[in-house]
Amino acid sequence: LALLQEIAKNGSDLPLLLIGTYRSDEKPTLPNELPALRSMPLGRLQQADVARLVESMLGPLGRQASLIDYLARQTEGNVFFLVEVVRMLAENAGELARIGQGELPEDVLTLGMERIVGQRIARVPVDYQALLDFSAVLGRQLDLSVLMKRFATIPLREFLMDCANAAV
Repeated sequence: LALLQEIAKNGSDLPLLLIGTYRSDEKPTLPNELPALRSMPLGRLQQADVARLVESMLGPLGRQASLIDYLARQTEGNVFFLVEVVRMLAENAGELARIGQGELPEDVLTLGMERIVGQRIARVPVDYQALLDFSAVLGRQLDLSVLMKRFATIPLREFLMDCANAAV
């Protein structure tokens, strides 16, 4: 963020296009932290958008209404999930051209996301795993005072930074 702030402050005369992404539910204050930059919020894809994206990835195969319905339902319009589910379907089918032949598994998103989340969690230092497990029980909004009380010997700031760096 410091680099973006510096570029925004000193680079206004330069022909620059900076593109970045963030999850507004995880960093709702980011536009306020970078007031010189323009934010362009993107919502979830609607059914027609899912259809266009699937067709662009799979060609004519991506026009199958049952496949589009399946992907829209499984991913709820989340582009990242959509791409991951298509990737998992291709892996399961053996190739892109065979996606949708046969029954579509109801747990493909769970398996793909479980693998991704597992890789991210593995990047968090082992010393923080108990704190990470405890934090997961607390939910999306962490009560830092509870964490500090329960894990008084662990440097909370370093834990949070390591988790952020691992995208956890």
